[in-house]
Amino acid sequence: MGRLTWAWERDLSLFWPKEWLPLEPELGDARIFSFGYDANFTKSTQDTLNIKAFAEQLLNAMTFGRGEYEDWDIGKVPIIFVVHSMGGLVFKKAYNLGAIDEKFSAMTDTIRGVVFLATPHQGSNLADVLKKFLATFMQTPKQYINELRHNSEALVGINEQYVQHARNMHLASFRETQATSIRGIKTHRRRVIKDFVKLVTSKAAISISRRPSTVQSFESIRKRLSGLIDTPERYKADLERVSQLYVPGSCDWILDDLHFRGWLSDDSLEPSILKLSGSPGSGKSVMAGFLVTHLEEIQKNVQYFVFRYNEEAKRSIAVCLKMLAYQIALCMPEYRRKILPLLEDKNALARNDARGVWQRAFVNILAKMDLDEPLFWVIDAVDECESAQILLNLLPALKEQSIPVKIIFLTRPQASLSAFERLRYKFGSDFRQTEVVPTREGQKLFIEQELEGAYGEWPQNFVNNVKDDLLRKSKGNFLWLTLVTEELRRCATEKPLEEVLSQPPEDLVGVYSRIVNSIAKTYSEGELQTAKRILIWITCAESQLSLGELEEVLSPELTALNIKRTIHRLCGDLFLSVMMTPA
Repeated sequence: MGRLTWAWERDLSLFWPKEWLPLEPELGDARIFSFGYDANFTKSTQDTLNIKAFAEQLLNAMTFGRGEYEDWDIGKVPIIFVVHSMGGLVFKKAYNLGAIDEKFSAMTDTIRGVVFLATPHQGSNLADVLKKFLATFMQTPKQYINELRHNSEALVGINEQYVQHARNMHLASFRETQATSIRGIKTHRRRVIKDFVKLVTSKAAISISRRPSTVQSFESIRKRLSGLIDTPERYKADLERVSQLYVPGSCDWILDDLHFRGWLSDDSLEPSILKLSGSPGSGKSVMAGFLVTHLEEIQKNVQYFVFRYNEEAKRSIAVCLKMLAYQIALCMPEYRRKILPLLEDKNALARNDARGVWQRAFVNILAKMDLDEPLFWVIDAVDECESAQILLNLLPALKEQSIPVKIIFLTRPQASLSAFERLRYKFGSDFRQTEVVPTREGQKLFIEQELEGAYGEWPQNFVNNVKDDLLRKSKGNFLWLTLVTEELRRCATEKPLEEVLSQPPEDLVGVYSRIVNSIAKTYSEGELQTAKRILIWITCAESQLSLGELEEVLSPELTALNIKRTIHRLCGDLFLSVMMTPA
């Protein structure tokens, strides 16, 4: 019943009672606890431990356990147990003890049901195999191994008492039908447990074709879903990486933003969109990670994707859609049941066919499901995908088919303006937009965190000057701050530190190079010449030019009536600060 037992290949990131069950709409408000006991038969200590001892540990943990900040109050609301293998025997023994001990009876009375997974109710002939195995290595078998022998006196007593005490309990029993093999020794399972059948026949007993060692895993589901995404972990890693840059408190302002609050608090099942734009390096990706975490914490059904310009697969819209479908399938059994047959046809979800994936995985399936609450999508760096226009042009189907999906797009302000405008027209009041505006306080928190302890032996006034320089030169650019503070931590003397502060980081040059390339691919030849003139004048000027000065040097092509609009449209992502400079 411990975490490692329920995690595939003992990987705690796959501990499904914690990672998956809270995402189920029917279980989202339930409290979930796990109980583990040390049943390692290879240890030479604690030979006297038996099923009763484990059962008493369980009862005491439930009765007297408490969290870090509050009592668990187990026994005040209905309880359902899910038990695996020997854990089922421990549960039955604990229930029997609780029924006759007034110290525990009030709590055990609140147990309404139990799901047994591969529980050896009558014992197992594997117990004899284990006894011989341990004897070979001069170890004394544990008491509970003796109790696990087929039809042992202990098990007969547990079952007889449980049948008497649990007559009104809801029960389901899943039992395996395949033989278990240990180095050539096969043990065949009975399909009906005679001494237990009186209880089970009035409940639910289900045979599943699994070996007991794999009953608890969802690997078969994950393997079949790999037809959507081969290695989903590589796509999750991007968000996990930027989440590590988050400084507590730096993103909280979005929770008070009126547009975000309107998007989130809308109780209708109508699809809606929030466009969250920000200049390059303003912290959009960190904000994306914060939003995913926040939505998960308030029990929303969240899916996400992060586009990345420098990787072909992560630029792909089809891959984005399949990753979203994969995440939906993991947490929604009904959707999973409907999409798995589709994966049997290798051509049904062709790798680069975004429109085909959208039609088959979303319009044909999701639109036909009766969802009680919306899905929440967080899609970061839309401006880095292969064609934001193709992606955005798919979304009116959400409105037409009334598919309850609420989407946050994080993007540069000038990326795909016309496509977003068409989307705003289609969605009307269900389309909102706001900006990621880095706060000075957020930048100070980031600088303090990144440089904490880096210059402990340096004069405090010098360190303060470095921090002030960072704050002044960053101009709200979190990417610049991230790259520069990373280089600063490697500086051991004052001179290289000053050089770092005076030169742009190489990685930042790459970001702006991509923006320039994007301009080159987007506009006509005449517009490119205009953009080129604007770029030359702004970057080569000895001091920042005002709009009036730009109008003078760029006339007669540009006039006071359209100069601001033209700069904003052609070069806005590079020179947003120019828009704030008065004429």
